[in-house]
Amino acid sequence: GDLAAFRAADGTLVWRRQLGAPLAASPGPALDRLFLPLADNRIIAVSLATGESAWERTFTAPVTALLALDDQLVFGTTAKKVMSIDLKRGRDRWTWKLGGDLAGSPAADDKRIYFASRDNILPARDRKSGNLKWKAGLSSRPAGGPLRLNDFVLMPLVSNQIVGFDPISGKPNATAATAGEIGLQ
Repeated sequence: GDLAAFRAADGTLVWRRQLGAPLAASPGPALDRLFLPLADNRIIAVSLATGESAWERTFTAPVTALLALDDQLVFGTTAKKVMSIDLKRGRDRWTWKLGGDLAGSPAADDKRIYFASRDNILPARDRKSGNLKWKAGLSSRPAGGPLRLNDFVLMPLVSNQIVGFDPISGKPNATAATAGEIGLQ
């Protein structure tokens, strides 16, 4: 439950603080802050320079994955929800109920946020409003979160497939097969 920052040039300790709980998922840096999803259902926003808390929120379920963008945090919880909150104050922007747990971390571009759930669905939501832009069914369970590339949203599946979707329409536009099953992340 401790967090420490060290100067990259010489390894000198810059600051250290107690969090009170271990990390539940990977932290996410954005702007001048680091966002920490903790095992006790909290997200803490700390200053990268000083380690001081900017804000703290407690949720009803643990955070499973987190994506820090320049204007919001997008994360999933074990309560089968995906949420977006404001970076500056930690206030709700939007929340959507999922049919299954979030698979891996969400991905984003300038207009949309993409995430996969274990009910074999890959939706794209408007980055500002959270409104559904498209939803694609997956032929197998997701092996992790989507990956946003130039012309594709790539989705690894537990089967031996990686499926590419058009980021604007959500239509499948490429499929690659691996030598064996990919497995869960």
